[in-house]
Amino acid sequence: MPCLDDVPFDIRVNFYLHNLSDCFTRCSHVTERSELSPFIDYFHLRSAAAAFSPDVARSELARRDHSETFKRGFEVLLSDRTDASDAAALELRDSEPVLDELTALSLAAYFSQRGKTADALISLHRMPPAILAASSEAGQIEVQLLLSLHRGDLAADRVHELERTAPDSPATILAGAQVALAAGDADAALEAYNALSEKFGSTPFLKVSSGVALMAAGQYESALPLLKEANSSQPSDPSALANLVVCLSALGRLQDAETPLTLLRSVCPDHALLRADQLLA
Repeated sequence: MPCLDDVPFDIRVNFYLHNLSDCFTRCSHVTERSELSPFIDYFHLRSAAAAFSPDVARSELARRDHSETFKRGFEVLLSDRTDASDAAALELRDSEPVLDELTALSLAAYFSQRGKTADALISLHRMPPAILAASSEAGQIEVQLLLSLHRGDLAADRVHELERTAPDSPATILAGAQVALAAGDADAALEAYNALSEKFGSTPFLKVSSGVALMAAGQYESALPLLKEANSSQPSDPSALANLVVCLSALGRLQDAETPLTLLRSVCPDHALLRADQLLA
C-alpha cells in the first residue's frame, strides 16, 4: 500500500526544507494519476496554501478527484480556524475509529496550528499504528507536539523510531535536531542543519534554524548574518522576523530591532513573541 514516504524524494525535500514554491511546481509537473496521486496532492496543496494562499489551494483541490474524507480534511486545514472549524475538525476526526494517513495528518496539522496539542496527537493516532510508526511526516509532527508538552523523553523515543524506519528523510533529521535543541545540545542541532544545507542547499528555513541553534549556544553575533539573509530572502516570514528581533535585542541593538518588530506585528499579529517574551523557531 503506498504512503506519503513513497512520494518522489525531491518533492519531500522541498516541502520539509520549506522550498514551497519549488515543491508546488514539482508537484504540478506530475500529471499522470496513480495510486501515489493523493499523497503527491497532499504536498501540492500544503505548499500551495503556504507559498501562495488558501484560495489557490482550494482551487487546486477542486480540480482533483478525491475521496470525500480527503476533501473534508483539507477544507478544515484551509479554513479560517474558528470555533466552527474546530467543530468540523472534531466531527471528521470522530466519524471513524481509524483514519487514513492523509486525513489524520491534515487534522493534526490543523489542531497544531490552533494550539490544540491533545487533539492533534489524538488525530495522529487515529491512523493505523503501522503507518503511524513508519511515516516520517507524522513522526516530525508528533515530535513537535511532544516537545510542546515538554516530553523530550517521548520525543527522543519517536526520533529513534524514525531513524530506524526512515533514516535519510529530511523530516527525520529535522526532528532529531529539534530534540537535540530542546535537550540543550545546540551543537548537535547545528551539525544536522549544516549537513542538510551542504546536501540540499542553504534555504531560508535552514538559515533561521541554524541561527536559532547558534543563539541557543550564545553565539548571537554568528547568528545575526544568517537571520538577516533569511529575512532578506523572505521579508514577510514570521519566523525569520521574530528571531531577528530576538537576536538584535540580545545584542543590545534595540533600535535596529524596531523595524522587523513592526513588520512582525503587521504580518503575524498573533505571533507568540508579541504575546510573551519567548522565542519560536
